[in-house]
Amino acid sequence: MSRLGIAIGIGVVGGFLGALLALFIIPIPVENKELVTYMIGQLSGLASGIVSYHYASTALGSKATDNTGAAFRAIEAAVNATPGERAP
Repeated sequence: MSRLGIAIGIGVVGGFLGALLALFIIPIPVENKELVTYMIGQLSGLASGIVSYHYASTALGSKATDNTGAAFRAIEAAVNATPGERAP
């Protein structure tokens, strides 16, 4: 991943955490309540997408790659086996 992608990810997650902290410190005017709620919801979606991309997809992707490789090795052994011989 490029440095720009990492910087954007840090900015979005930091922005979400900062906005969440600001909700407890800064009073929100009543007329802006829906807007602030919408913005926090959008930031939380972006932040969760970034976190899941970096942590969940990497672990699942490597496991899927290992499983696919094992399946292809088993298929290759079955194709190369002589008739009457059991493949490992």
